[in-house]
Amino acid sequence: MTKGKILATIGLLTFLPTDTAIANAEFSIGIAQHRADFRLASRNSNFDTTIRDHALDSTILTFTGRYYYSDNFSVGARALTGINDTDDFELSGGLNNGYEVFVGTQYRLGKQWSFVGDAGLGYSDVEYARPRGRSDIRYLGPILRVGLAYEFSPNINLNMEYTWLDRVSDDHVGAEKTQTLGLSIGYRF
Repeated sequence: MTKGKILATIGLLTFLPTDTAIANAEFSIGIAQHRADFRLASRNSNFDTTIRDHALDSTILTFTGRYYYSDNFSVGARALTGINDTDDFELSGGLNNGYEVFVGTQYRLGKQWSFVGDAGLGYSDVEYARPRGRSDIRYLGPILRVGLAYEFSPNINLNMEYTWLDRVSDDHVGAEKTQTLGLSIGYRF
């Protein structure tokens, strides 16, 4: 009986037009370039403190789920995972993982193009290694994302976006910000 109700509901949903104001969901997978900017404080044998700016670049995969309450309002979550890190003689590492929750909006620029924007809270864990050992920086702070979406069909879109995450500093590590420039393909159902 329950299986029949589920199949009937799915059948009914397939005949509803996707450009109406009904709620729908979207899942997307993407690839992005992630950059973590930070400052490291270190002390030498004379207890003098030096601060140096560093940046780590990573190639990451993104997995995003989004629920549209209307054509112009959505809520969502994203998981990020690093697949390739910076590696040089002084400092190596990159994004290990990250998570975001956000609210979003969408504004149509024509029949197939849309401007998208998200705001929310993000967490990133960036691991790095120096000659003296390994450590990590955890970023937790507000995120802002802007981008463009191109609809190939009512259900498939290509998203190009820029994400910015800010974090406050502590005594030893000044984690200035992380930035992500990404490309993803989404399926709306």
